[in-house]
Amino acid sequence: MQPGDGSAPTVNISSVLTSLGTASTIPIDRAENRYRYGALLRRNLGAHSLTFGGGLARRQTNGFEADTHRGSISFGNAFGNDAITNFRLGLPNTYFIAIGDVHRGYRDWSGEIYFGDHWRASTKLDLSVGLRYELMGAPSEVNHLDPVPYDCDCNNLAPTFGFAYRLPPSLGLIRAAFGIHYATLLPVTYQQGRYNAPGNVKQIIQQPNLVDPLAGFDPSNLAGVQSVRYNLDPELAAPYSMQYNFSWELEPSRGWNLSLGYVGSRSPKLLSQWYLNRAELVDGIPATLATVNERRLDTSFAEERRI
Repeated sequence: MQPGDGSAPTVNISSVLTSLGTASTIPIDRAENRYRYGALLRRNLGAHSLTFGGGLARRQTNGFEADTHRGSISFGNAFGNDAITNFRLGLPNTYFIAIGDVHRGYRDWSGEIYFGDHWRASTKLDLSVGLRYELMGAPSEVNHLDPVPYDCDCNNLAPTFGFAYRLPPSLGLIRAAFGIHYATLLPVTYQQGRYNAPGNVKQIIQQPNLVDPLAGFDPSNLAGVQSVRYNLDPELAAPYSMQYNFSWELEPSRGWNLSLGYVGSRSPKLLSQWYLNRAELVDGIPATLATVNERRLDTSFAEERRI
């Protein structure tokens, strides 16, 4: 998609008004195929109920996903005015435009094997234990257009444990459980590499002319454009959550049930996006919107969006 094709840009007016126009992530033309293979075996052996299983999955994601390829105009608090006043006066802060071919085809493998045992240890005690191993292969782009910098996430072990114990009749039942559960690194994470130069550039124009925001910019010559850079951490790994619960169930009188419980979780390695290479105060350069790009720490590119 190129500027001037008739598509209207998105208009953002800070956070005080709803944006005008279609979201900057439109259009999307995506086709995703998933192939799953799995097997499960259960066996009752005395007081034990055993479960064994495993699976393998292949994901293929193809298509075009825009990122301000139609353009995006932002109005904010600047020039001594609030965002709404600048919108009424036609004084935008920033114009974003992405130019390039972002059709891509990504592939990845994942798999798991698991074991579980539900054991009726006595008439009062039930135990449940399990262990799951999950593998997430390194994704790739079929035409080698975008390098994906992180490799296989191959050390994901997920144990689970739970029990139920029946107390004397007047004291009820106690239950508790603990488990580790892994998420996955979705394609939307590593696919952001498609927006990097040289195949695609995302230009940030500060204090643009509203009538012609691309004045002086030649979209046919993208060499040396100060583009936004998307940076994937080479140590990316799947987020996981440690979840636990405890409950005490009572029957204080016939027809009445009372349940007291606690549920908690702790989730490390959650994904986040950091906006880096911001403009700084530089001696001899006025601290204005128009000089943002020349006051960046590394002036060879604009923002760095690190995942």
